[in-house]
Amino acid sequence: MAYNVELNGDYTNYFLNGVQYDNFEDAITVTKNIAMSLGFFLIKGSMKPRELRNKRVLGMCYMYCDRCSRERKSYKPDPSKESRGNTSSKESNCMFKVKIKELLVDPDALSGSSFWEIQEVREQETGLRRGYHNHEKMLYPEGHSQMKKFSQEDKESLKQMRDAGVRPSQQKQTINMQKGDKGHHTKRQMYNLGSKSRKDELGEMNAVQYALQAAEREGYYIEVKKEDNDVLTHPFFAHPTSI
Repeated sequence: MAYNVELNGDYTNYFLNGVQYDNFEDAITVTKNIAMSLGFFLIKGSMKPRELRNKRVLGMCYMYCDRCSRERKSYKPDPSKESRGNTSSKESNCMFKVKIKELLVDPDALSGSSFWEIQEVREQETGLRRGYHNHEKMLYPEGHSQMKKFSQEDKESLKQMRDAGVRPSQQKQTINMQKGDKGHHTKRQMYNLGSKSRKDELGEMNAVQYALQAAEREGYYIEVKKEDNDVLTHPFFAHPTSI
């Protein structure tokens, strides 16, 4: 979805779509996607629980501009260290803020099912909405890290390609073609994701144990030699047709 963006305007209304989301993750994804379509990027704050009169706890989460100051993200500098400005930082003390709030379908009942909704945030002193950015939108959004994140569908598709022996360069080309204009992944990301996936599959096993397990699963001939203290020293495996 594309929007006609006016610089330094109040962007809050773009987010107030009146949609009731079944879960928190969907509301977060939609909020970030709206911001990206406007040329800005949002980051998620910590969850702030709200307790009702009957002890029922509902959630609420603030979404900040990624160029907000560290103080706005509850950053507490070390007082024992000298404070110096970070000239490489993109922070501009941007005050943009919306919230994602969990509400009851029947608020009078104080129980039952709930939903999530994107809402405005106002300054307590002035009542003004926190819908303004103090910086221009990102000129090249494809360079932002949020544009390069993999969805769960992307990860499953890439795993299938890795299992089939597809090279990382071909993985990158395929996934970027599937995503069209939103495909900005790099070959380095393919290597990193593959490495992380292999570590997850290893679990508590080392590389040799994993290789032997994979060989056994594929029906390879396996022979190992161990020392007296049960330490593996010579693993050997071969395809049955090569013996």
